Amino acid sequence: MDEPKLTQRQERFVAHYAATSNATQSAKDAGYSAHSARENGYENLTKPYVARAVALKQADYLVEAGVTAHAIVTGLLLEANDRASDRTANARVQAWKVLAQMAGLVETKVSVRGQVDHRLEREPLGPLSLDQLDQIIDAGHTAKRILDALDAGEILELPPA
Repeated sequence: MDEPKLTQRQERFVAHYAATSNATQSAKDAGYSAHSARENGYENLTKPYVARAVALKQADYLVEAGVTAHAIVTGLLLEANDRASDRTANARVQAWKVLAQMAGLVETKVSVRGQVDHRLEREPLGPLSLDQLDQIIDAGHTAKRILDALDAGEILELPPA
């Protein structure tokens, strides 16, 4: 199925939002009514084809600016290690936090609020017993330990089948 084509107003919204990450102001700048800009900005971002257009435009902006993952990490490392008198300890700590998140050393918690207007027709886990759930969880932990070991370059000896 073909994706809907962006309207001219949506194209302007995408360009502004990709640059500012402010949905309300971007909606106003794109020509939506100031009275309904907040709702229109939110609505645009909930449309998958608009969200994809925003992601593509943001990627274009990064390429145009020469921003790469290497440049970001290098800049963060410079900031994290910069002890010049005009730098704050807070800036260094924040840079280290971002680097730790990028390295997967810190989990980022996300809070989501809202209402779901959907009811499950059946129990989500079906007729699984607690023992079966424990077995599934244990298998997941085992798989994660194996993947972590492989990522670390460890050589694993598997038991005979």
